[in-house]
Amino acid sequence: MTTNYTIYIEKHKLKLKVGYRSGKFWRVERVSGQMTDTILDSFGIVVPLLEKELQQYQNRYGKNVTYTKIEKKKSIYTQFSDAWFVFYEQFAGIEPKFTGVEGKALKQIITYLKKVAGDDAAALELWKVILSKWKHLSDFHKQNTDLKYINSKLNIILNELKANTGKNATSGGTDDLRAKTAERLGIIRS
Repeated sequence: MTTNYTIYIEKHKLKLKVGYRSGKFWRVERVSGQMTDTILDSFGIVVPLLEKELQQYQNRYGKNVTYTKIEKKKSIYTQFSDAWFVFYEQFAGIEPKFTGVEGKALKQIITYLKKVAGDDAAALELWKVILSKWKHLSDFHKQNTDLKYINSKLNIILNELKANTGKNATSGGTDDLRAKTAERLGIIRS
């Protein structure tokens, strides 16, 4: 596994991207600033060979050299997929089979929910509400957890959730956005 960091050397206004693979130095690239012979000669002074030494280096140089881990943000597709996998594994007790056909159905679900909910965050929260309220569906829909089926019957599922969810129902989570989105769409009532 590769972990990336940015190293910013204040004095030289130099920003580097440094990669560590399995905890060991793997590669470096210049992001911005000027590389000089002096910097190249003293490269090992600011770039540790082992990832676990980064904190020691940060303590040694303070504000003169900063080390920041680069965090990758998950795509909306990955977030929807992750929610689906968690739901399915809890529901069926096994990991779902996921092929290109399911991926295409999930993309269509995302597109529709974004249109209905307004934006990515609200769509994701609505998806989580749908999955958390699955038990409120009729037995026929409950047993059809296939993404292709859900995509083809999404309007029916949303309407059934609106009709079957009681006044004191919760959103299935504590997130205000999830509750507000689901309430606005009539899936839960306050």
